[in-house]
Amino acid sequence: MKHLAMVLLSVCAILRADPEAELLEKLYAKLAASFSSGQALGMGGDYLLLANPGLPISKDDCADAYAISMVADQIPVPARNYRPSGALYSATYGNILDRSECSNFESMADRDKARQARRAIYDKNRPGQPTVKYRAYLDKQAAWAAAQDALTLAQTERLATGKAVPAGLDAAVKAARKDWEANGNKKEIEDTLAALDTYYSANVKALFTNLYNDFSGARRSDGHASEWYPVTATPPPQDWLADSGWKPFTLTQDEASLAKGGAALPLGAKAQEGSLSGSVSIALETKRVGIARPWLDKGIFSGHGWRLQATGFKVVSTGQPADPDPGLMPLLVTGVLLSRKLVLTGTWQSSGGKALGPFALSGAPAARNGQMTQTVDSPQILGFFCTPVPKSPDPDEKAFRTK
Repeated sequence: MKHLAMVLLSVCAILRADPEAELLEKLYAKLAASFSSGQALGMGGDYLLLANPGLPISKDDCADAYAISMVADQIPVPARNYRPSGALYSATYGNILDRSECSNFESMADRDKARQARRAIYDKNRPGQPTVKYRAYLDKQAAWAAAQDALTLAQTERLATGKAVPAGLDAAVKAARKDWEANGNKKEIEDTLAALDTYYSANVKALFTNLYNDFSGARRSDGHASEWYPVTATPPPQDWLADSGWKPFTLTQDEASLAKGGAALPLGAKAQEGSLSGSVSIALETKRVGIARPWLDKGIFSGHGWRLQATGFKVVSTGQPADPDPGLMPLLVTGVLLSRKLVLTGTWQSSGGKALGPFALSGAPAARNGQMTQTVDSPQILGFFCTPVPKSPDPDEKAFRTK
């Protein structure tokens, strides 16, 4: 079994024809429409990048914190299909903190509030890890997102096929939100986040000092040759392959195309023209996983009280992922889309039976009555949810005092 991180590095080298573009356009549109709830909580994001092909994942991979963290540490190229750029969030973020030049303005009262707020989120005794309260917030948030995903997926299925939305899904969303509010410290944590957001536009010098200390303390080695930075996943990696949380997803080539509006689809050009001969049905189960990096404070990218020194790179993000040169960190991976129990039925073309679109295949399809059936029970990472990083740095020069 190849290590998941090694499999990830091989994605860039895979080049193949794309004769199934028509079906893949529909698959992409339906998946993006079915997992739109993340936009409301920063957990899913504005873009869905499909792996091409998917990344097989095993229990051993999920038990290896290094492997999961390395996958989540890869900064992707803004494009329809997922492709790592070769840069790491940890290295880029470290360079930002190291090369930042901050405003000298500071309010002691605001600084104390910010320190108190940060300690409500980040555990000072466990660098890079959330506090118990923040962990509860993330867990209840994920439960609400899963309920919302189930409802959105069913609504998307109704639009595509006319199938009725099962009863009780709307009530489940409302119940999950109430549980989030009652038992997930929702108001307290969001007030804390708001206090930090207020602090980002000023008092930046002390803040960056604290961020650098927290970042340095989050380094891990655990027997690996190089240092790395852990991620927090919701649900945790050891539960990724558990039977809970999976939702059925189906697609046939005969389904009407979904409207390609909103922010989920604009990255990259349309897939190459082409279609499968005959009709193909896709059935699988999906699960969304939220990804967070407690050592990376994404709020600083919205701040106006810092800039980068003259040497080195100057643009973290232009704020427009579709730009020819969008910066070193145009997208932040905030979630993973898992799949399992894939069944393809119909007729299709493939390159050596290794992949079809975002699906990594194994074994040979079974032929019967002029059709083929391909079954892949093993789980794989089907795609990555991303949110754009705003224009950064975007300093307000008035905040900097002349020397």
